[in-house]
Amino acid sequence: MIPENDKYLVHLKHLDLPHDKKLDLIQTVRNIFQNAIDRHFGEDPVQTVLELKAEKRAIKP
Repeated sequence: MIPENDKYLVHLKHLDLPHDKKLDLIQTVRNIFQNAIDRHFGEDPVQTVLELKAEKRAIKP
């Protein structure tokens, strides 16, 4: 278990979920936020690939 998860588990104690599902939920929310931040700063892998493809098309005569 990631030590950071302990501070978030207290917010999930009211949910009727097994401990491993609570950890999965924390990880899922973390992934959603990380993706949103990456997209905002242009670091999303999909954005990077699309930009590279657009550059290649712009270079071809």
